[in-house]
Amino acid sequence: MSALHAQPSPHSSRGHCRSLLPRLLTGALLMASLGGCSYLGITNKKDEYLQARSEPESSIPGHLDQPTFIALMEIPEVRDSRGIAGQTFELELPEPLSSAGVDQVVIKKLGDDHWLFVDAPPAIVWPKIMAWCEASNVPVISANPRRGLIETAWIISAEGDAEQVVDSIVSGTSWADPGASVRNRFLIRLEPGIRPQSTELHVRQQEVPLAEYQPSRSAVWHVPSDNVRVEHQFLNSLAFQLGATINETVVFSRMAAELRADRAQVVPDREKPVLKYQLDFDRAWATVNGALQNARIPIEDLDRSSRVFYVYYDDTFIEAPGFLRRLFGGGPKIDESKKYRLHLATSGEEVHVSVHGRDTELADPLIAEKLLKIIKQFSS
Repeated sequence: MSALHAQPSPHSSRGHCRSLLPRLLTGALLMASLGGCSYLGITNKKDEYLQARSEPESSIPGHLDQPTFIALMEIPEVRDSRGIAGQTFELELPEPLSSAGVDQVVIKKLGDDHWLFVDAPPAIVWPKIMAWCEASNVPVISANPRRGLIETAWIISAEGDAEQVVDSIVSGTSWADPGASVRNRFLIRLEPGIRPQSTELHVRQQEVPLAEYQPSRSAVWHVPSDNVRVEHQFLNSLAFQLGATINETVVFSRMAAELRADRAQVVPDREKPVLKYQLDFDRAWATVNGALQNARIPIEDLDRSSRVFYVYYDDTFIEAPGFLRRLFGGGPKIDESKKYRLHLATSGEEVHVSVHGRDTELADPLIAEKLLKIIKQFSS
């Protein structure tokens, strides 16, 4: 009997290959995943910068051209103001800038000065002011976002109280009013606020009787405004519009983004950290007072003649909600060691704030720095 040999069908061979293909692909993917990125020739270098060292500049033979080398990523000299060099710290995620206790749009007053505080950077505020001018019949003849200046044309207005004057301008009815007898113009000035990422708006106003108006009239702006009440009412109208639109669609001005200034700066030091304000003393005093109230840091007393605030500050205490405070018997016990003096001193065109104990000694520098940062955060 002859042996019978089964010949494989070509169809069954192709079917066998098709069944092996998914297994081979699965194995290849498994090997790649086990090998990580290094299997593909990619390595994780995220920590290599910790071992990086400075390299000397390239040396070019003297007989060749000597190009000028510019350090594009120069590492600045680090001043160890806190005395922590050589220590190891575990850094946590930074806390977001709190807006608690800070109104987003508010008119500030100090003596006869009025200005508008907006809790948004100039790059966002600028387009909204320009849009308001266009919608409110306020023609602009000059706008410089890099300097934060908007100058209006001379605008005919009704004669009367400040509200009537401004209403006749923004409503657009003054041009058709036969009783209109005054021309006004306004200068709107934006500048970075004391609080980070905020803006301050200042307004100046000039007026001239219609019969005395000359197109070649001098463009010099002076202080105070010709009609302070009209200036304030114009600022009120602008504040109302910004308050209604500040959270609407955001338009960003690249040129206005160049309006940057650190008007409040905490300077760390291993002995005496300082909060520096680029303000006159009256404004700095009012700013610190408002910041302490906004941050809910108790002010036990103040002495303007001595330029001192007496405050209670416990950096370990977290205020409980009102119900829990009442339930457990009110606030925390007063610790006399948590009482501090904030001293304001004028230095040139700046005002420096330092933290002291109840006597003449300086407060612990880390606690003082933390307190000064809170005051800066709530300054406006």
